[in-house]
Amino acid sequence: MHGDRLASRWRKAGGNRSMPGKRLISMVAMAIGCTMAVRAQPPLTTIHAIRSLSNTGAARNLPVGFEATVTYFRGYESTLFVEDRGEAIYVRATTSLKLEPGDRILVKGTTYADFSPDVVSNQITLLGHGALPPPAPASFREMIEARRDCMYVAVRGVVRSANMSLSSGRRVTQLELATESGYINVTMDNDDPARLKGWLDAGVEVTGIVSGRFDGKMQQTGVMLHASSYKNVRVLRPAGRDP
Repeated sequence: MHGDRLASRWRKAGGNRSMPGKRLISMVAMAIGCTMAVRAQPPLTTIHAIRSLSNTGAARNLPVGFEATVTYFRGYESTLFVEDRGEAIYVRATTSLKLEPGDRILVKGTTYADFSPDVVSNQITLLGHGALPPPAPASFREMIEARRDCMYVAVRGVVRSANMSLSSGRRVTQLELATESGYINVTMDNDDPARLKGWLDAGVEVTGIVSGRFDGKMQQTGVMLHASSYKNVRVLRPAGRDP
């Protein structure tokens, strides 16, 4: 009796018991079709093709397979930057390889959306070792406007602070660099305080990878440089006196 009443109310409301099932089957079929379409798509084979995607396109987890040169690698944070043909990209690297700047690698993985299209790897193959690309000169304006994002650059400025800090529990060196138009934070993967002597208030040139500082809305609020070692710092003008 109760079943008849429920069926009657469903019919009066214009319902059809078969419709939810049909809709579910239709939605599942569409999802499978979209997944198969992404898997069937040939991989993107250049950094240019990946960086040309919109964030909406990158969020589709498109397959990639491209060669590039390592410009920076911090294995314990899975942070990898690579460059090829004057373009660069960030890779969230899952690898046991001890990569060094100048290594030529093959990256396979998928795209994902962040501040800009990036890559998460599922396989990295070491092809050989070569030279780093020449660092591109970069102004503060170019970096804060993300026109040099992820690139290996050379920046000149005055060291305003130099100290030790922690990154993922490991000691690193942090510099604050005053440039012609703004301040840049530099992180170096070395922790020898003695190497900092004479740097404070000195004019220097730092080579490293451009990255951004972001707020909770992923809006860029500052500029960072990632440098592999103290060798990335060249003193151009010693400090006039000990601060």
